Amino acid sequence: MSEWDPYRDALPPGTRVHGFELDEVLGRGGFGVTYRGWDARLGITVAIKEYMPSEIAVREPDGTVNPRTDDDAEDYEWGLWQFLNEGRMLARFGHPGIVPVRQFFEDFGTAYIVMEYLEGRTLYDLYESEGTLGEERLRRLLAPILVGLEQVHSAGFLHCDIKPGNIILRDGETPVLIDFGAAQVAAAEHSRMVPVVMPGYSPPELYVRRGGRLGPWTDIYAVGAVLYRGMTGKVPGEALVRVESDDLVPTTRAAKRRYGKPLTEAVDWALRIRGAERPQSIDEWREALEGGAPVPGGAVGEGVAPPAREPRSGSRWLVVVALAAALAAALAVAWWLLGSAG
Repeated sequence: MSEWDPYRDALPPGTRVHGFELDEVLGRGGFGVTYRGWDARLGITVAIKEYMPSEIAVREPDGTVNPRTDDDAEDYEWGLWQFLNEGRMLARFGHPGIVPVRQFFEDFGTAYIVMEYLEGRTLYDLYESEGTLGEERLRRLLAPILVGLEQVHSAGFLHCDIKPGNIILRDGETPVLIDFGAAQVAAAEHSRMVPVVMPGYSPPELYVRRGGRLGPWTDIYAVGAVLYRGMTGKVPGEALVRVESDDLVPTTRAAKRRYGKPLTEAVDWALRIRGAERPQSIDEWREALEGGAPVPGGAVGEGVAPPAREPRSGSRWLVVVALAAALAAALAVAWWLLGSAG
């Protein structure tokens, strides 16, 4: 076993959970801890994700997890349900582009998702070593991701945390999506937990704690950002900054010399700030990527600020009343001056 990395709130090495022995912490987020573990029954290494929302939960000396306060209990249970629902959803899929889930269960007062342990570098590692990739190579990487996401979306779920670090390249360059963030996003809707966001890859709607309109276009933005990074060598600007003033250099300009028009235009379409102006489904986006359909008009980047929201009807009515009042006051003053002059 490897030397233990002392992550806060993580279970110690050698802990046995439901027949699995924990070995090493692979990652830690606000929603949980992911361990490398050992399945003694099958004699294989697995990845085990534990529900451990540190903002609202605490690890007891015996290893169990409990809500921090009585006020956190309802939020904790809601997040736990979302976590298990994520495991249940992922267990349905058998697509090679989605990390396989072997089991999910409750123990230690919390829940666990047991996944296949995937060895290989991430797309982030590939980008770091090679900078940008050619169009044919990017398209080979993109195709399995789109098929996998299409299955997820068809089942009524989202990923919500797509970034180069969450794409494992198995057997060289076979991409697999890992570490779904939809459960954390759903839990944040009903608690004080912070929504999962990754600057440059998360669209504006993921920054909204409650009421952000999410859909396939949310994941499409992130995949577009992943492609933008692979085509330009740069990560798009943070979405909240782009909302105020969009200075993103469009892919059609930044990468036009190396990539075909269908690809560059489709990436720009995916990266539009407003969700309603992006592709609404993987199928719609794929058609544009393949050059089978034109991309709808609309600007992206170049310092263009999003169009101002049209005032609600009530606001327009208040403006009319104010103008009428001002006009009446001006007429009254003019009438008084004329009377005084006479």
